[in-house]
Amino acid sequence: IFLSVMASFNLFLRSMENFRINAVLIRFELLYAPVAVLPLNINAVEFSFCAENEFRIPPRALLGLHAYCPLHFDIWHMVLVDVTVHSVLLKVNFSPSILETKASGQGVAGKELVNPEGMSSQCVESEAQTSDVALWISLYASRNILKHKLEALGSAIQHHVGIEVEEHFTVASVAARLHSYSLENNNEWCLRLNEKLAHEKDATSKQVVSSEELLVAFQALGSEVSSLWNSFLKFHRSNQSSIWEYLRRVWTDERSQEWSMWLIHSNADVQVNQDFDSMGRNNVQHMQLAKQLPSKSHYEEPAIVSASQVELCRKTLEEMKGKSCALQDMTIFSKPSQLPILYIEDHTVPCERSGLDGVLTRAPINHGRVLHVVVFVHGFQGHHLDLRLVRDHWLLIDPHMEYLMSESNEDRTASDFRELGKRLAEEVSAFLKSKFNAFFKGGALGNCRLSFVGHSIGNIIIRAALTDIVMEPFLQYLYTFLSISGPHLGYLYSSNALFNSGLWLLKKFKASACMHQLTFTDQTDIQDCYLFKLSQMKTFEYFHHVLLLSSPQDRYVPYHSSRIESCQAATHDLRRGPSFMTMVHSCLHQILKPATVDRSFMRCDVNFNISAQGRTLNSLIGRTAHIEFLESDAFLRFLMWTFPKFFS
Repeated sequence: IFLSVMASFNLFLRSMENFRINAVLIRFELLYAPVAVLPLNINAVEFSFCAENEFRIPPRALLGLHAYCPLHFDIWHMVLVDVTVHSVLLKVNFSPSILETKASGQGVAGKELVNPEGMSSQCVESEAQTSDVALWISLYASRNILKHKLEALGSAIQHHVGIEVEEHFTVASVAARLHSYSLENNNEWCLRLNEKLAHEKDATSKQVVSSEELLVAFQALGSEVSSLWNSFLKFHRSNQSSIWEYLRRVWTDERSQEWSMWLIHSNADVQVNQDFDSMGRNNVQHMQLAKQLPSKSHYEEPAIVSASQVELCRKTLEEMKGKSCALQDMTIFSKPSQLPILYIEDHTVPCERSGLDGVLTRAPINHGRVLHVVVFVHGFQGHHLDLRLVRDHWLLIDPHMEYLMSESNEDRTASDFRELGKRLAEEVSAFLKSKFNAFFKGGALGNCRLSFVGHSIGNIIIRAALTDIVMEPFLQYLYTFLSISGPHLGYLYSSNALFNSGLWLLKKFKASACMHQLTFTDQTDIQDCYLFKLSQMKTFEYFHHVLLLSSPQDRYVPYHSSRIESCQAATHDLRRGPSFMTMVHSCLHQILKPATVDRSFMRCDVNFNISAQGRTLNSLIGRTAHIEFLESDAFLRFLMWTFPKFFS
């Protein structure tokens, strides 16, 4: 439904002190009414409340704000309403100090002042009060912000804006003197001076500007702001779509900075190169490495560093007192310390020339429409809508994305991974051929992208499907692989005793083939086991971007298995450790293999604030964080909007 509505609110602030410290909250409510019972008169409909989304305009932003505001409501009502918010300090009620008259025993020496609107008052030459100066500075800043933004919007959408407002000489004179007093040489001098005056009881600015001169400047400046605001409204009505598109692009570009408080970036080169340099070593060399018994901290370092920096970040967020001029989504900024924190290791594999040994050739993206298909695969005993939040946020980034919520393995996830992979491959192939047959026949295959998102063992099913011959025609178009807590290395070194007991029961009484494969008990020799053989097959190397999401709090999937890295237990295991290290190096070798296009590899630890949930059955068995990946969307916002290249 296309909505095109402009709502205007006039908010009255009784004092300058209230203006400096008070923010404005805008609350949007989503209402519901059954379509079947809608009467002809819409005013007679009884709506019920569904969800709300609240935004905060900080005090400084009240002077001038022009921002895109996406309404998502909540995870159960994931709709999108595109809103732009504009604010300006439009009118000013003068304090009595400006208009007061002073008398002495010798009489009154005064003169009559006539303002631009014809109002007159009898005043005397007197010093302007600090609060009056601060108020004028705020109005002056609002005028400058509005004028600058109006010109910037016109330039951005390539539409000339006719601004027929000339600065009054009194306004220019007062501004020049106050600017000189502020000793500031940047564009925010008026905002800085305003904050400075708020803390000075005996400001010397009172000696710079008289109350009479300030009154004239007030009236002239108010007229200028009103004229500019009317020009903006006229300009907005004629170009609302272009303005919305531009402000949305600005909002998208600012996400990495706005949400950087919840992202911790780490230099992944050292750890990645260590693993990469080890590739190609044979089992005898692995045995020698194992005998060296590296220190415990060597393999626990990623989890320890991640946890310590996340804890420090949470303490910083608790003490945060923002002075932001940006529009704040209160689903994020109301309790910033309780949101997930992402610890990111990002690595870019540089592109190489085609024809070199070991260099992958990738089909270039041609000009024209790009067809992007994303397949979502649930985990063990999961539902096809488990990954709906990932789908919804992906659609917000790429509205033209086509998606498939895989149902082929629903209620059948206990089968052999070969069977699970074959069913998924046939489902994906049939979906592509039936829905996009015309697109493929048009010879525009170079414009296709195929991405996969998996949760838990859904990631193993995806890799198994890619080895099926049915998927062979589509391998060259693979783009992004988002692995959410996937046990890529199995459960060989799982430290969760309670969970291991559950696995034993499943294998013993349910005859679960996939659980035997995950625990490497499907064959006597580990190198004959399915997961080992899968690690030697080409799967990861077909993707442009590989993102591994993990959590040290998730005890359902071993931390090292979801990150595809070694662990201390493997170095002590002289029997199976070398084969395990071979699996690690084989997977990383595929991920880091050079190609004719830039490829990206990211490990992302998600640290959830699960302390408030108390002791539950899920926390007892270590399942809480594993489920949070499906039920929380804050970490998805931070990840997907900060790194849009992986998803659009």
